[in-house]
Amino acid sequence: MGRPLTVLLVEDSPEDAQLIVQQLESCGWDVTWERVDTREAMTATLGRSTFDLIVSDYHMPSFRALDAMKVWKERGLDTPFVVVTGTIGEEQAVEVLKAGAHDFFLKDRLSRLCSAVERELREAEKRRTLERTEREREEALQRLARSERLFHDLFESAPDATVIVDGQGVIRAASRQAERLFGYDPEELSGQPVEVLIPSAARSGFRELREQFVEAPAPVFMGAGRQNLFAARKDGATFPVEISLSPLTTEADTVIAAVRDMTARRQLEEQLRQVQKMEAVGRLAGGIAHDFNNILGVILGHSQILLSGLAPNDPRRPRVDQIMSASQRAAGLTRQLLAFSRRQVFETRVLDLNQTIESVIKMLGRLIGEDVTLSFRPGESLGRVRADPTQIEQVLMNLAVNARDAMPQGGRVVIETSNAAIEDDYRHGHAAAAGPYVCIAVSDTGHGMTKDVQSHIFEPFFTTKEAGKGTGLGLSTVYGIVKQSEGLIYVYSEPGHGTTFKIYLPAVEGEVERPAEPSPSRRGSETVLLVEDEDGLRALIGELLEEDGYHVLAAENPTKAIEAAETYEGVIHLLLTDVVMPQMSGRDVARRVKERRPDVRVLYMSGYTEDAIANRGVLEAGSSLISKPFTQEALTRKLRELLDPASRP
Repeated sequence: MGRPLTVLLVEDSPEDAQLIVQQLESCGWDVTWERVDTREAMTATLGRSTFDLIVSDYHMPSFRALDAMKVWKERGLDTPFVVVTGTIGEEQAVEVLKAGAHDFFLKDRLSRLCSAVERELREAEKRRTLERTEREREEALQRLARSERLFHDLFESAPDATVIVDGQGVIRAASRQAERLFGYDPEELSGQPVEVLIPSAARSGFRELREQFVEAPAPVFMGAGRQNLFAARKDGATFPVEISLSPLTTEADTVIAAVRDMTARRQLEEQLRQVQKMEAVGRLAGGIAHDFNNILGVILGHSQILLSGLAPNDPRRPRVDQIMSASQRAAGLTRQLLAFSRRQVFETRVLDLNQTIESVIKMLGRLIGEDVTLSFRPGESLGRVRADPTQIEQVLMNLAVNARDAMPQGGRVVIETSNAAIEDDYRHGHAAAAGPYVCIAVSDTGHGMTKDVQSHIFEPFFTTKEAGKGTGLGLSTVYGIVKQSEGLIYVYSEPGHGTTFKIYLPAVEGEVERPAEPSPSRRGSETVLLVEDEDGLRALIGELLEEDGYHVLAAENPTKAIEAAETYEGVIHLLLTDVVMPQMSGRDVARRVKERRPDVRVLYMSGYTEDAIANRGVLEAGSSLISKPFTQEALTRKLRELLDPASRP
């Protein structure tokens, strides 16, 4: 079996075609061949088959070798093309070779055909190999270009700043994000030592770390957790970063560094720590205030009973007055602690803050004094908020006093209101829902505050005033009231440039609600089920109620109260219960009592409220709360509000 060879013969003579095939077979080829003698036949054959060699007669009646070569070229073939002819002149031979033929032969001299075909087949294979190599090279270059574009796009689009550093510590490339982060112009970083990105105090340590990395390259992550790693901008400013170092596998001793700016994250972490600290202090303050209120309730109540039994000219009366006054001042301090800890019960309603501020603006003016100019700039078409107007007044009073104290030589205080909106992209890192808000801004022209002071101003008992000039509870009270109202508070201040507090309260729909007229204080005759686990306070409250004509069923714990509700044969008009007790909460006591006596009214009493009785500090319908410590008059008024028919919902 000879070497395979496929041949297309462009020949009008079958006999001559057979001679050419025989000549090729005599050279050791196993020839497979087809013969055509028209353009159409040649085009169709080349369309369905491939050939190792094309041999064409020069002289044919209607289809010459030059015509066949046109078809061959149109097909873009690299197949060797040789011409055979009976006779050919020198000019014709030159014409054939110029047209692209690889060789030509006379039909009576075919002995040279085999060697020529061998040569042309080798040359064709070389050309194909060269073309294949060139094509593969071009494809490799294209893949490399795509890979370089991909690397460039990844390098430039990475959210972190990316820097490539060689073994000598020289920056070879820096992404656009790196240029922006470090404050350099495009291409300005290339060629500079990487230490320009490191604070001067840390450069020697960083250089040692880089040299260790080059000696033993392995991925390294730095700056996470409690590590404090800083980078330096072109202007010298430093900022916290996390850095990931990885060896570049395509370049020896070369490092790719991804640098992440941690400024925003560190600020969020500090905000979280501050919130956690405030929550912890708030829980402590609320617990202390609750216990203090029970003690103050006993002191205040017995002082009131003692005072009522003294004649107007009794020499002991001033001493009792002093006891009551001190108790009331102490109660005021515990109320501020409760406000900070967000454990007050709010009597909320829909408010127009412009109206609320207008109603207290004169009082605020008197409070801050004549040497301070107070002005109010109400916002137009102001949204409504749901809040406790008394607490809003407390916020304004505390901020006004704080502003006054920051301006010992006088100045200006401006209160402004406006509509605002908190968007989704802003709310991250802030304890706020996106949506419409109403803003109250209180600004002064005082001495301002440093960043360090600003980080502590909402902490209870923190004050920059001299001893005896403040309790340190004013701004912590503001903070607690705003937070319990589901609002936000921010301070903007610089030393020597005054201070602005901005409070954002959620906007609500609805008409402004007017306060109910207080019921006159008067005696009663109804039956009250009293539940209080503090023995002294329970005895005192029972005495106060009996003095006002009420029939009292006293219970020292929830179990006794439920038993009384089950066994007492008469009508129980009102349940007066503490909120926080060992066995069960005041709300659970009320629920159990109401199961047996659905018409009973409920009055809670406590130094603070919890979610057990209130939702965001707002009581359920048909109940009310009186804050400890309270006076006999306040208790009587609350009872009449709940018991009088006109006050029932």
